[in-house]
Amino acid sequence: AWFPARILFTLPRLRKILSSLGTRSLSKFNPMLGIFTAMPIEAKTLLKRYKKGIMQLDESTILYAGGIGYHAAEQAAKLLIQQGASRLISWGTAAGLAPDLVAGDLIVPQEILDLKSQQVLNVDDNFYRNIQQIFSIPATRSDLLLCSNPNVIMTSSEKLQIFQTHQAAALDMES
Repeated sequence: AWFPARILFTLPRLRKILSSLGTRSLSKFNPMLGIFTAMPIEAKTLLKRYKKGIMQLDESTILYAGGIGYHAAEQAAKLLIQQGASRLISWGTAAGLAPDLVAGDLIVPQEILDLKSQQVLNVDDNFYRNIQQIFSIPATRSDLLLCSNPNVIMTSSEKLQIFQTHQAAALDMES
């Protein structure tokens, strides 16, 4: 799903939205929610006082900045699961591919395509519907695809090719 940038002007504004919802709104659907980011600066959009390591957002939500790339994301996910997370959210910045996206848009994909293996990963339907309800995501934008790639895609022509081939909204290296 997608929010236009006019709703979310900057990432720091998102922190205010999440804090007004309370992390309980996100985690009430399962016992422990684990959120991982690649970089500490991304974690700080959710928790201003984020320091290195796993940090507790509340009694049922933990946050960890595990590093950039597939391997780091896999290690972060395993660590959060070892700490009791039963659901995971990959949180951070991504390269916008869809021409109607602008900086600051929030993307909640329903599917993730691993460009290396061509495997499609589906987001749990119940969890996705709950996120849609919490954020009032329009149903017309609920079928977004996020592509994940192990390598940095530098050029706009490469990004355009990925968009045209897969109709993906965004691209990252950790999902």
